Amino acid sequence: MENETTTGANTEKRFLWIWLLLIICVVSIMGLGYSLSATRHSVDSVQQRISTLESTTDSTAHQLAQFRDSSKEEATEIASKLDALTQRLGVTAGDLQKARQQLAQRIKQHQESVDKVATELATKASATDVDAVRQESATKLAAVQEVQKDADVKLGVVSTDVTVVKTDLASARRDFSRDLSDVKNTLNDGIARNAAELALLRKKGEREYIDLDIRRDSKTPFQRIGDIQISVSKTDPKSARRDFSRDLSDVKNTLNDGIARNAAELALLRKKGEREYIDLDIRRDSKTPFQRIGDIQISVSKTDPKKQKYSVVILADDNHLEKRDRTVNEPVQFLVGHDQLRYEMVINAVNKDRIQGYLSTPKDKVLSAEGPTKQTKR
Repeated sequence: MENETTTGANTEKRFLWIWLLLIICVVSIMGLGYSLSATRHSVDSVQQRISTLESTTDSTAHQLAQFRDSSKEEATEIASKLDALTQRLGVTAGDLQKARQQLAQRIKQHQESVDKVATELATKASATDVDAVRQESATKLAAVQEVQKDADVKLGVVSTDVTVVKTDLASARRDFSRDLSDVKNTLNDGIARNAAELALLRKKGEREYIDLDIRRDSKTPFQRIGDIQISVSKTDPKSARRDFSRDLSDVKNTLNDGIARNAAELALLRKKGEREYIDLDIRRDSKTPFQRIGDIQISVSKTDPKKQKYSVVILADDNHLEKRDRTVNEPVQFLVGHDQLRYEMVINAVNKDRIQGYLSTPKDKVLSAEGPTKQTKR
């Protein structure tokens, strides 16, 4: 009985230990599972932090590379600017040093000059002598200024005289040119250059005109013309042509000095008061071809704006004067009336079917007459 009781007690103790071991195992397993779960959670957190750290590291490395590149560029630019600044500072420093040397040299020269003058004054004269020299210099300077003033006055008088002489010379030159023009015009109006002009001279009835046709002949050198005899000794067509061209050029130059090419020059001619000036603005019109200008009539027959040429017909008294292919600013002269007054027409602008310019007529009809009135006065 005691053995069974002891065995039963041992069995109960064994079961109790088994239950305790089971409880301990369960608790250990639960603790181990919790530990594993916490460990797994920690591992996940660590991995996430590692990923974040890797991405941050990559971004930082990229920014660092960019910063390094930009730093290199800025460093290169700063280095180039520093080199340029260094060169500029070197040039400026050199110029400054050179200027300082020049200034020091000038100061030295000036001081040497001052010392030299002081030495000369100290050795040559006393203070009284210096005052005397100064007074004498002032007197001479005043005399020189007086002489210069007189010279300026005389120079002004001479300049005035020269101006007057120039004015008189210019006036005399204009008068001479005008007289020369009048003489040439008178001579030219009294000669005929072709059969038509010879017919006009014969029509006036002032002189007798005999046709000449003389040939050079060794057998009969002289040919009788009325009560005289003429012999041809030499002919030179080229020389005659050159002389005629030279005379024609002189006449044109003389005429150009007395014409106006624009409104300002026309105003100057009117201001002189030597002739009357009438503005011309004539259009080509088939219905009324002639336009009366004073005691003459003018008709435009042709205009060439491109070449600035024109052709007109002038009706003066009973004469029809045709002027063909005349150019702008070319003086066109003709005689009008019984007293043969010289009219001058100058066209300054040629447009399509229109010419513009002025007509110049003598102011003193008696003095300007080149016909019978002038001859009677003489």
